[in-house]
Amino acid sequence: MNLHPNSFHHIYNRGINHQKIFFESENYSFLQAKFKREVATFCSLLAYCLMPNHFHFLVLLPEDEKPFSKAFGHFLSSYTRAINRRYKRTGSLFQQNTKSKILEGEDAFVCFHYIHQNPVKAGLCDGFEDWKYSSFNEYYAGEQNICETKVTRGLLDLPKTKEAFMEMSKGVVINEKVLDAIK
Repeated sequence: MNLHPNSFHHIYNRGINHQKIFFESENYSFLQAKFKREVATFCSLLAYCLMPNHFHFLVLLPEDEKPFSKAFGHFLSSYTRAINRRYKRTGSLFQQNTKSKILEGEDAFVCFHYIHQNPVKAGLCDGFEDWKYSSFNEYYAGEQNICETKVTRGLLDLPKTKEAFMEMSKGVVINEKVLDAIK
């Protein structure tokens, strides 16, 4: 990953050949707990979305990003080992070289919403709030609390009410030009 301190990063990866990385609901919960336990102390997690064959994280890195990079690598490899044991499989689960895109200002704001729109655009659910493996519900329902919602609200100037947050989220349009900026 190409990391820079004190900057927003869109970090994403997928299963090899688009294969699944989550096989049942407990896998999602397991990865969320692992992230909170093993990685979250080295960054500010602003948004995430876990989907059957890929994931997205939007993080803000501190001055020294090396501990994050090491922790994130360990996090992915230990998840792979656990999945391989559980499902009696071998080999890599994720594509090599997790991607990281450095974002600034408006691009970080758009990426935040893109991450939450992802499961709807993929046809996995009808509304952002219906996908339980993303941070969307943390922002208006107070669920799970993996993200630093107070920090994120300040950094991205997010509304505090559920209605305003939903309206804002639906209003962010993601097209090919926008995707090029954030991926």
